[in-house]
Amino acid sequence: MHRSVLPNAVLLTLLASLGACAGREPAPRQELARVDLGQEAPNQLFARSLDGRKVADVRYFDVTPGRHELLVQLDKSGDDSPAQALCQARVSYPGFAAGQHYRLRESTLGSRLVVRLYDADGQPLNDPQPLSCYPG
Repeated sequence: MHRSVLPNAVLLTLLASLGACAGREPAPRQELARVDLGQEAPNQLFARSLDGRKVADVRYFDVTPGRHELLVQLDKSGDDSPAQALCQARVSYPGFAAGQHYRLRESTLGSRLVVRLYDADGQPLNDPQPLSCYPG
């Protein structure tokens, strides 16, 4: 009887930890700016680092006002391009403002994949930044 309880407990613990990762984002603090990462299937855009330091949550960045450099990674393993499954880009923006909401979105520009920063009204704030891709 003990043999079946242990695997169930391990499975429940694993499911609980996965649920925490997929949970809702905490509300942004008013003294910070929130940068969300647009998720468009089948690709997944993830936060990697903020100003050279690893981030706690891969779904968004919270930044102080001013200039910051964000490193993002695009996982393309869900589409038909296994030869270029992972892509990265650095996005620098000098004008992050407290209490504001921003969004990073990936798209194609001709034959290139790019990422761009938008404000809460959907207005672009920087030039498209190319994503450098490599096999996953």
